[in-house]
Amino acid sequence: MDTQHRQSLIKVVNHANIDALRRLIIKRAEYDPSFLQDVTAQFGELDTQTELAATKKTLQEIIKINKHHGILDDVGCDNVCEALDDMVDNYMRRLEQGYVSHAMDGLLLVIAVAGRLFNTADSSVGPLTATFNNALDAIRRLSLKASKHQLSDDQKNELIKKIVSVFRLKRFDDWPANRYHLILVSLPLITSKTIRIVKNASTAVTNRAEEGYDQTQSRTYDKILNANLLYYMGKKDQAKRYLDRYMNSPEIREQRIRLALHDKEFKMAERLCLDASQQDPGWRRIWEQYLIKIYNGTDQRQKQEEILKRELFRGTLSAYEPLKQLIQEDGFWDVEGPKLIAQVEKTLPPVDYAEILAEEHKYAELLQVVRHNPKIVTTYGKTLYARFPKQIDTLYYHQIILNNHAVSRKADQRLAHQIQDYAAYGKKQLAIAWIDQLLAAHPKRAALAEALTPLEMALKHQ
Repeated sequence: MDTQHRQSLIKVVNHANIDALRRLIIKRAEYDPSFLQDVTAQFGELDTQTELAATKKTLQEIIKINKHHGILDDVGCDNVCEALDDMVDNYMRRLEQGYVSHAMDGLLLVIAVAGRLFNTADSSVGPLTATFNNALDAIRRLSLKASKHQLSDDQKNELIKKIVSVFRLKRFDDWPANRYHLILVSLPLITSKTIRIVKNASTAVTNRAEEGYDQTQSRTYDKILNANLLYYMGKKDQAKRYLDRYMNSPEIREQRIRLALHDKEFKMAERLCLDASQQDPGWRRIWEQYLIKIYNGTDQRQKQEEILKRELFRGTLSAYEPLKQLIQEDGFWDVEGPKLIAQVEKTLPPVDYAEILAEEHKYAELLQVVRHNPKIVTTYGKTLYARFPKQIDTLYYHQIILNNHAVSRKADQRLAHQIQDYAAYGKKQLAIAWIDQLLAAHPKRAALAEALTPLEMALKHQ
């Protein structure tokens, strides 16, 4: 909900009759179980065990429905991830309502389920990783908030014990980074009594890790964890010296840089990044991202600009906007901007150049790039159509309609989506004519008719 609608709602509620508001809440709660739970949690005493059991049952049902032969395909993984994200939101509401331990139980359930799914998802690890990271971030926020609200050491210890029980699960044996990040985001809850519990758990999972990559990663994160435990217990210098012994590992070096940045030791962080950039080209982009932070924090604008340019001309388009902003702040964009864009044209592929032109609203130049690279007409057709409708119609026709040589169900469905996208901003009658032309040209392609006929009917009825 945006700010304007929120303010309108507040105004309405503030002027509402209290009895009428009560009746509305009761009526809504009668048919909306989720709303009933929220009202009970906010104004009464929530049955946390029942809610957690219901969450487990819901997850089991959603996963069962979306699994096919024991595997989650792309669509199934998206559905499960959406449900998991909703559960993260629900348990963060419980945190706001004061149910700290219950909120942790719910979030750890999401972590545990996601950990199991990493081993059964087909090609959808990306969405699953995003959901897992969302749950990790929720636990990080819970840990920070719980530590600031002066929980007793006994309460913190109970939360850490719950986290360690999930940390130990064998399902994470092939995912050591995910396992250790669960502990690392929970460090604000660590007390002197739970350090040994955490260390013992880390030793146990590292010892049982399969020899090779998993064992190497586990040992690396075990060292990172040990250093962070020292740091959080106030032994900052000892933590840094400990990491300094293992700087050949890029993950450990990165952790050392983070500690230096946290303590505003910018010279040390810069040296660590520069040394690593020369020794480890595979991580160079990561080191340069840290250098950008360092130079930004120390107002070394020239060095920051140099790194952003290097990043841009290596194909990292996300460097363009901060580089532009830097040059604008220095007052040189009117002179340097055209030079930079010209260099982008010479250095980067046309697809990247087109993205910069679109960002700069240079539509005439963008049209020329699309003309010479007609495959990207589907990307920029909508952007250019208001100014160059005839040119886009022609490009779309030649690239999408006449160039329709692929024969497969997936290709036909893609073609239908492309025509549908065009019709949303172009001429519907022209899109219908293209469909008629394709169906007439390929009367024996049943999959093509299956993809295009419903689209044509829909367009005719709009």
